[in-house]
Amino acid sequence: MTKTIRAGLLLAGMMLLSATTQAVLLDQQWGKWYGNISGMEFEINTPNAAGEVLTLTCTSGKLAVAYSVPTKDYRVSSQTGLAEPGLNINGTNHPLDETAFTALKAAGEKGVIKITSMNLAISKKFSAKGLGDALADSTWQDCISH
Repeated sequence: MTKTIRAGLLLAGMMLLSATTQAVLLDQQWGKWYGNISGMEFEINTPNAAGEVLTLTCTSGKLAVAYSVPTKDYRVSSQTGLAEPGLNINGTNHPLDETAFTALKAAGEKGVIKITSMNLAISKKFSAKGLGDALADSTWQDCISH
């Protein structure tokens, strides 16, 4: 093979790898929510006006929640450091189970979500705008299968 052909094949391979890597790293967007829900990954996030971030993850057969305040380098999750974690969805407290997942799907565009610890809100309010679209094609079984 000539040097020109090898260089062309190498360049084409690098471009393909770069495009594939870039496509994998891009988040989807649903209203105020962003992240990835696919066969391999289930993690969506939303910021609020107070600079806090809510992350919902389906992992190890469970719905998990993380709460962070990036400006203060603070992060706590239902898997590490959050006592009796839950979600307050439209004024009703839910443990992190199927009822919370169902309530998240039904929260509505004007819905309000807060992260709770021992049934007390620890976060400011997060908007549910776009959450219904994000979860529209997902079921509780999809969540616990991750």
